[in-house]
Amino acid sequence: MYTQNEDLQAQLFKAAKSGDLKALTDAIDKGADVNDSDKSGRGWNRFNTPLHYAVKIASLECVKKLLHAGAKVYFDNHEGETPLHIAARYRNAEYLEMMLNYAKSQLNSVEMFLNKTDSMRPPPIHIAAMYGSKDCLRILIQHGTKPDLKYGSCTLLKSTTVRKKGIGCMEALIEQLVEIDESEDVTCEMVQRLVRNNSPIDIIELLRSKSKLKIDGMLSNMLVTMAKEGCDESLELLIKLGVDVRQADNYVGTALHYAAQNGEDVCVEILLAAGADIVCYNSCNETPLHSAAEYPNPNCLELLIQTAEKNNIKHVVNTKFNDNHPAPIHSAVQAGNVKCINLLIKNGADLNSIWIDNNKKHLTPLQVAIYRKHIDCINELTKQHFVIVDDCVFQATALKEKINNWLEECHYSLEEKQKIQQIFRSNVESSEPLFDAMQKETANGLTSYINKFGIKHHQETAISFLGAINQSKSMGELSETAKTHLKTFDNVPDVSVWQKLSNKLSSRQYEVLTLWKQPRSSCSSNSEYFQLIQGQDEKYKNMLN
Repeated sequence: MYTQNEDLQAQLFKAAKSGDLKALTDAIDKGADVNDSDKSGRGWNRFNTPLHYAVKIASLECVKKLLHAGAKVYFDNHEGETPLHIAARYRNAEYLEMMLNYAKSQLNSVEMFLNKTDSMRPPPIHIAAMYGSKDCLRILIQHGTKPDLKYGSCTLLKSTTVRKKGIGCMEALIEQLVEIDESEDVTCEMVQRLVRNNSPIDIIELLRSKSKLKIDGMLSNMLVTMAKEGCDESLELLIKLGVDVRQADNYVGTALHYAAQNGEDVCVEILLAAGADIVCYNSCNETPLHSAAEYPNPNCLELLIQTAEKNNIKHVVNTKFNDNHPAPIHSAVQAGNVKCINLLIKNGADLNSIWIDNNKKHLTPLQVAIYRKHIDCINELTKQHFVIVDDCVFQATALKEKINNWLEECHYSLEEKQKIQQIFRSNVESSEPLFDAMQKETANGLTSYINKFGIKHHQETAISFLGAINQSKSMGELSETAKTHLKTFDNVPDVSVWQKLSNKLSSRQYEVLTLWKQPRSSCSSNSEYFQLIQGQDEKYKNMLN
């Protein structure tokens, strides 16, 4: 059971907590103590006075009523907070100024109270600095708080670094103070806060001029951090402050390396416009192109390549430290990103580039794809390989043999092997540049034969075969034409070649093969012509198997 007095105090606290002015006034009029502390409160609210509660919930009329009734602004709660602290914490400058005006009648020296540093809580001005209320900071200084007031070893500037909200007060204090004498940690934290907040450049210049410590190195470190995190506005701020975009750390490298690695394409554009080095190496001997290709970030990679082309930087896509380090195409293949691979190939990447890895293996991009079991990359690289080597069709056969050896070495399953082999066959058959090269090679061989031997030695047959070759539209048709023509050399003297072919050829082939009439008996298998046709047939079969 509450006594009547306890009931009044409970009513007063309840009214202050809820902002119920009528109940508050009623309790005060009936004699409730406005400076009593709430012993039932918990944690931060323990021993709060009604004024603590009213300030906390921002009940203006209740605050006025309590102050008018004699509530003390300097009473503290269990945590050492006065109502002044609470007003500063909640950035309520109006209530703070109102209470300070009342404090003049309650205290012999408001200035002395505001500059006390022996409390368990920092002085109100430090709370204002932590929570970033410039208005509260100004009011407290106007009422006598010293701007250089320390709480222990903590300065006001250091307090502004405690919370993100403190940035406004930090800027205000930098403008007010004549000299800034802070530790390296605090100064570094201030630099970081100002840069991240995109503070006005003149504020950072003031810090640079007033600080006893040099902040240029701190700003330089921030350049890498902002590029890595994609803070493009802060990055531009640092560049305006004159930070060198070409400097590197001991790990990933320059800011451009970090931005390319993390896919921050806006930051990449900003850095490139500021003159960042596209071909500089980091501690791993990789360029920003390697970073973009490895992680992978095709948009950043394209920006780097375009800028290199615009600035006439040659061979950027093939830049590597030496053969013991990968080229960007190797990095893209390792990452398994087909888009980056195609982008590099389109801009001249060398598919025969060698990378000698830690196991002393000499790896081409295709080998890397096979060792990594990146099927999509294998598909793309085998397809592109024929575009690159279309003037040397024999490489296709050699490449096929190498692929089979690599598959064995990497312990591919039977199903995986079949899939890769199917990819190889499909890419050979659908590779138009390779088909053109094979068609051209066969036609040139036949033309040379015709020109060399004249009307004799199967010239008519060679002309017919040449016509069929020129009419072919795919590797499959080339192979079928050669195979069919070889069958005309079968030893069937009583049946003409024409009779033999007429049942097997398409109507299109039928029209161009009217001169294939020589029987097998008229040709030796050792003749140059027979060997020419047989050789081409073997090549076609190797391509398609």
